[in-house]
Amino acid sequence: MKLLDGTVHTAEIHWYEASLEAGKLYRLLPEREAEAHGYIRVIDESGEDYGYAADRFFRLPIPAALAKALRSVRADRRTNRRT
Repeated sequence: MKLLDGTVHTAEIHWYEASLEAGKLYRLLPEREAEAHGYIRVIDESGEDYGYAADRFFRLPIPAALAKALRSVRADRRTNRRT
């Protein structure tokens, strides 16, 4: 899946404490239906994607060099899991 952009969580975390860390970048998965209802799909700390209220995040453009570095880290993690 192509890395499109990231989000950063800045609001206080109440019920998401186990799933999200404040101020951290998270991968966003585009989903029109969720966004039409005020939600976004985010890959959280569990490694799974879940719907979260969109107003708790800020969308940030990811510079090409950072996107490349993040893809490299993700590929390294997949390789390490297989060994």
